[in-house]
Amino acid sequence: MIRIDGSFGEGGGLILRTSLSLSLATGKPFRIENIRAGRERPGLLRRHLTAVLAAAEVGAAAVDGATVGSTALTSSPGRVRAGGGRFCAQIETAAMLNWNKDCGKIDQTRNSPGPGNILMVRIGTAEVPEIFSAFGQVGVSSEKVASMAARDAREYPVSRAAADEHLTDQLLLPMALAGAGSFTAEKINAHSRTNMAVISEFLAVRFGTRDDNGFTRVRVAN
Repeated sequence: MIRIDGSFGEGGGLILRTSLSLSLATGKPFRIENIRAGRERPGLLRRHLTAVLAAAEVGAAAVDGATVGSTALTSSPGRVRAGGGRFCAQIETAAMLNWNKDCGKIDQTRNSPGPGNILMVRIGTAEVPEIFSAFGQVGVSSEKVASMAARDAREYPVSRAAADEHLTDQLLLPMALAGAGSFTAEKINAHSRTNMAVISEFLAVRFGTRDDNGFTRVRVAN
């Protein structure tokens, strides 16, 4: 059984999500301890529990420790169900927006306890489009929210990379499953380094990074 330390690296939900995904893809059981130890509220929140239960349903997994607040979890996958199924999960973020159970349909957002606004900036280039977003927060002005999205949007074109730093860690998993590949990234942050380490626990792949004229080239190989 693969053992994962949830306090490693960025110490958040990424470690759990990647472990769940690769456990289903490889059929390998795992145990994760110190779940989200690097966060103010450690352990499973409702949205993380939803991911665990959805993975268990898709992969007929036997799961121990699937409760809100749990800091340890064991998952032993069975046979993954092939396509044709539909999985609709209601998570706390959707509830805050007053969404109904019909996945994504908004009934009403007036006087919502949710963040209230979001700014999304789309940059289209010849190579690939990128979207940058910033969410409203209590006590944060709309001008501040806009400046956060604008900052990331300004930095991305200067790097000449295909992927910004927030997309990079997400590209690592499918590329690792493919067994090889490369792409250019704006920068390698803690999320990406953490994901490389977790993926390497499940798959026999190697990651390499190299600075290359204003961006980072990421390579995946067996």
